[in-house]
Amino acid sequence: MKTFVEAGISAENVEEISRSVRQRVVGAEFQDFIIALLELSAASDGTTFTRAAIAGVADPDRTEFRSNYWAKDDRLLDEFATHRAYLSKGLQGHLLELHRDTRRKPYRYSIGVVEQGREACEGPEAVPFQLAGSKLRYRMSDVPPRLSWIGGITHPGVGEKREHFRKLLFLTPFFVMCGLLAVCGLLLSLTTAVAFRGGIVPVSTFVTLIAVSALICWSLYWRWNRLFDDRILLLGMVDVSGDDRGVVLDREEIDGVRSIVLRRYVADCPICRTTTISLSRGEKDFRRRIVGRCDNSPREHVFSFDRVTLEGGPLGVQPAVARGGVHHSEPEVGADA
Repeated sequence: MKTFVEAGISAENVEEISRSVRQRVVGAEFQDFIIALLELSAASDGTTFTRAAIAGVADPDRTEFRSNYWAKDDRLLDEFATHRAYLSKGLQGHLLELHRDTRRKPYRYSIGVVEQGREACEGPEAVPFQLAGSKLRYRMSDVPPRLSWIGGITHPGVGEKREHFRKLLFLTPFFVMCGLLAVCGLLLSLTTAVAFRGGIVPVSTFVTLIAVSALICWSLYWRWNRLFDDRILLLGMVDVSGDDRGVVLDREEIDGVRSIVLRRYVADCPICRTTTISLSRGEKDFRRRIVGRCDNSPREHVFSFDRVTLEGGPLGVQPAVARGGVHHSEPEVGADA
């Protein structure tokens, strides 16, 4: 494990990691612990720190800092392992590692970085969260996603940060659609009543009202069911500005507070070795899944997408390891991603 100085991690990187901790890690006590340890580790040469030292940075007035009272170890390690890939997204091929030294008491802690190459997954210090078959790691695009004017109407109240989320504004299209559905139902009831009384009602009126009602029901199901069931919704090209593809609404829940965030994830294709992978719909081969597709070969270079670990494995062709007796180097896991 390298120190931040050895790996060339800048103060701006540390600030970005701290912001990501506030966004993703559940529990204020765990957020405070990790951020304080980040600050200490970033300025050290590999020194480990006791809970008392970490508490002194997180909250100088804190008197209880043992795991029985503050940031219990099991939850702390679980939270860090769960969100480590996301927290490491801006470190250019490095992966954060939380080290706990249990050889002496009180326990000592430090945060460093390891390479995300294949050796990090096969060596004695294997990365715990590494998914079997993972070949790449997604990261947020350097170009921030933007909604088109249509997307601003259909998906209001969202932005790149949790602070931009406005729940009531975001729910406005839902209320409008429910209102339209109620109006269609009322009109359909009135036309049915008129027809039963002997009035002349064109068949096209019934067909139109039923079709509009069905379209509204489908729209409500497609958007809201996928967003709250899958926790992520891939937006269409009409919803985003410019040529941005793979823009999603990502549903987050931190400390019981739910928010919807606008994101665009990209990755480097381990086959083409270029930044060409963006998120796309999995249909028809991978129904109800969001996958990563390479621009150079969107039907063959297809990868899974895990919104928690930000990892992906091949769903289409597998990169060749050997061909005709000549061995080719296998792409490194998460290389440059």
